[in-house]
Amino acid sequence: MIAKLPTPRIARALLDLASGATREAARMSGLGLRAGVPDLEVIHRGRALFIELKAKRGVMSQAQRDMLRLLGFCGCRVMLCRSVPEVEAALLAAGVPLRASVSA
Repeated sequence: MIAKLPTPRIARALLDLASGATREAARMSGLGLRAGVPDLEVIHRGRALFIELKAKRGVMSQAQRDMLRLLGFCGCRVMLCRSVPEVEAALLAAGVPLRASVSA
């Protein structure tokens, strides 16, 4: 009998360093964090999905646009989401199962 393993997935959220926390930003930079890295990273079934979160009228920086272009060139799925329902839709479109939904 073959045991059914749970679907493996890894999710990581990056700290928002734009709030003027220069000491923390310098520390993270020293650890290898590059400018423009998206806020959310999900790895599901060997595929990476990166999501940049922005407010309704938020604008991506040049570093963010460059990083999303680079990640897309590398074969990763990248997207910009402006709400929780958009994040959920992006994850579902990428085939990532959700345990629950905050959207109603």
